[in-house]
Order: sequence, then structure tokens, then C-alpha cells
Amino acid sequence: MAENLQDILTRVVAKSEMLLKKYASMAADKQQAEARAEVLEAENAELRQRLHRLEVDNENLRIVRQVASSPEQLAQGKATISQLVRDIDKCIAQLTE
Repeated sequence: MAENLQDILTRVVAKSEMLLKKYASMAADKQQAEARAEVLEAENAELRQRLHRLEVDNENLRIVRQVASSPEQLAQGKATISQLVRDIDKCIAQLTE
């Protein structure tokens, strides 16, 4: 019976060592997966910000295309805006006098 108990104890010790090695391996895998997840989350956040900027740029371009569908209209629009800015500057100058 002592031999049986010794054999059982030896097997239990061997299996527990094997389980500890598997646990250590899985813990290392988990750390790597968590590190990779953090990198991917940061990349995802950066891509979301870039997407938002591109969507805003796209919307601005759509508005510009609607307002000025031809180069002549674009030049006319720029001229109008420049004139308005000059008028506003004159008004500001008169208010400060």
C-alpha cells in the first residue's frame, strides 16, 4: 500500500507540475493578448479620429461643391467673401473711432 501511495503521490506531483507549466504558459499568452488588445484599441481610436476628420472634410467639400459647382462660381464666391471681409473691417474701424 505504501508503494501505491508513493506512486499516486508521484503522479499527483507530476500532474501538478504539468498544470503549473500550462498555467504559466497560458498566463504569458494572456498577457500578450492583453498587450495586443491595448495596441489595437489605441489604433482603433486613432482610426476613428481620422475617420471623423475625413468625414468633416468630406462634408465641407460637399458644401463647397454645392455652393460653387464651377470654377467661375468659386472665383465669384471668393470675391464676394473678400468684399464682405473688407466691409466688416471698415465697420470695425468705424466703431473703434
